[in-house]
Amino acid sequence: MVTSNFWNNEFPDGEYSKSADEMQYINRILSTVAAQDIPAEKRGQVADYILFSLRHETIESAFKDKLEYLLVQLQEFQAK
Repeated sequence: MVTSNFWNNEFPDGEYSKSADEMQYINRILSTVAAQDIPAEKRGQVADYILFSLRHETIESAFKDKLEYLLVQLQEFQAK
């Protein structure tokens, strides 16, 4: 289970920057969660983060499929 501290620390309101190591940590955690487990107020930020990471190819191949699937789930939530 991912704690609220993770969501607040890794996805604060406003702009932020992360190192490559920090991004891989986030990717590893995100690869283990389902969209419904992400707080509703953070889902948009997480989707934006995944899109950014995919565009800039900063996701390790081990996590890519899982994060792409998570992005689809998040987009389905946003469409509702």
